[in-house]
Amino acid sequence: AVWMIDKLSIRVGNEKDTDEEADTVGVCSLRKEHMTLLDPSEVKKSLAKQKRKRKKQKTKNSKHSSKKKNTKNSSDSDDDDDDEDEDEDDEAADSESSSEDDEPIASKAKSKAAAKAAKEYKITLDFLGKDSMRYHQTVAVTKQVYANLRSFLSGKKDDMDIFEKIDPNKVNDYLRDQMEGLTAKVFRTHNASTTLQQELGKGYHPNCGHISAASKLEEKIYFYNQCNMQVAILCNHQRSVSKTHAEQLQKMDTQIQDLKDAIAEMEEERDILTGKKKARKTPKKKKDDDDDESPSKKKRVRTEEQLDKLIPKKQQMLRKKELQKAMKEDNKEVALGTSKINYMDPRITVSWCKKMKVPIEKIFNKSLLDKFPWAMQSNKKYLF
Repeated sequence: AVWMIDKLSIRVGNEKDTDEEADTVGVCSLRKEHMTLLDPSEVKKSLAKQKRKRKKQKTKNSKHSSKKKNTKNSSDSDDDDDDEDEDEDDEAADSESSSEDDEPIASKAKSKAAAKAAKEYKITLDFLGKDSMRYHQTVAVTKQVYANLRSFLSGKKDDMDIFEKIDPNKVNDYLRDQMEGLTAKVFRTHNASTTLQQELGKGYHPNCGHISAASKLEEKIYFYNQCNMQVAILCNHQRSVSKTHAEQLQKMDTQIQDLKDAIAEMEEERDILTGKKKARKTPKKKKDDDDDESPSKKKRVRTEEQLDKLIPKKQQMLRKKELQKAMKEDNKEVALGTSKINYMDPRITVSWCKKMKVPIEKIFNKSLLDKFPWAMQSNKKYLF
């Protein structure tokens, strides 16, 4: 039970009257119907199939790369790339043995074998957690945990508790015996804070690249929210998709397209001014039409210097809008606020904001600033 609380960050669970409240559960109240043990042999077959698929794709990529490089008469570098591809495949599969020349030490081989074995033991959990949010995940467990769970499930009906001999009080009493002040919730706060620290430490996301103090503010905020999202996923902090979500995305798509059109128009206007392009011919208007045209409708003529300043501003607005859309889509079912309020150590966020020169007000709202005044003194070097 403690392994599940620690490694899976599942709440300890409290007893409740299911006639009066929703049937939400935690570790101590899990029933047999909430857990499925996957057959290790089937998992092993699935892993082997995935490995073959990866190798096939690597071979295909390698052939394509070789063909491309042969046209440039660079066979030597091609051989090096093939070696790199093989190394990547070994790491991805995590199960192939090393060559005799690169034989790892015994301890490394043992840990690698243990990692491979762990992948073969999996369980699927499906239950309603706090606030009736569904927890549905298939996770890898150790061989010992798998054996223990199998014995706990043996001979039980679907509506029977898996850990019928314990309850939240007994679990917390046991944890306090191990360390003063240690409770089941501490595991969740520790795991949430550790995850945030690790994610921020990566300093990279595919949508915004490497993040530094010199990065654009909107990119830094997007990156932080992505890290926050990983914590929310770990803690199963979900929310229902807003009814207006699709409408909001459509509105943002329109705004993004308008910005793209405006940038294209200004770039063309600048190219004409610099002589890179010729001005497009416009059809001649009748005299009556010219008289009717109001001054406000006439196109404003801008200088090259004005366009050089306007285009980067519009591009920055476009980038900001694209990141906002990506964030809205990614977080449509994830609640970021709960982990900020109750789980993540605020000193991690304050330290990162100071290091990255991000105003703390962009991450913490006023209520959080009022809640964590003690964290505001954290320096740039703070690590959880």
